[in-house]
Amino acid sequence: MQRQHAAKELGELGDPKAIEPLVKRMLHDRDKTVQCSAAVALGKIGKPEAIPGLAEAVRTGGYSELRSLAAISLGLIRHPDAIPVLIEASYSPDIHVRSQAVWSLAQFRDPKVIAALIDRLGADYDDIENVAWDAIRKHMLIHPDAILKLPTEDRNRLGRILQDKHNEELQDELCK
Repeated sequence: MQRQHAAKELGELGDPKAIEPLVKRMLHDRDKTVQCSAAVALGKIGKPEAIPGLAEAVRTGGYSELRSLAAISLGLIRHPDAIPVLIEASYSPDIHVRSQAVWSLAQFRDPKVIAALIDRLGADYDDIENVAWDAIRKHMLIHPDAILKLPTEDRNRLGRILQDKHNEELQDELCK
């Protein structure tokens, strides 16, 4: 209980010096609640130095909750180095990890992310697909030309999906 509380406090303080000890606790502590608290704390600190440790937890963490929380923390950090890890995690066989990875990808405003989110459309549970749709809409509202910067293959695939979904609002944006 003390280690869990300490991890939470370190996250609240936001001191980057806490990253290394938190990563060690997240990856190696015998108590799952300490591991989870450390993952959350790393996201609260929000520094890119935590990305390698969080990436390891997403890929090899011993249980779903830790992998999911590590994915969320990567989204909170919002650093481009986290994008490849999150794209990989968006294909996880674990629905919870997959869902949190898609949510985290939705926090970015990067064309690579749009392409990854397009891949999640029609290929998953409704909740995950809804998060992907919302993120694509946000991208289009903030950066209307972002879709035009996508590779032709991705633009065409999005157009076909939109046609299938009869989503006139997004079709109009795509065709501007």
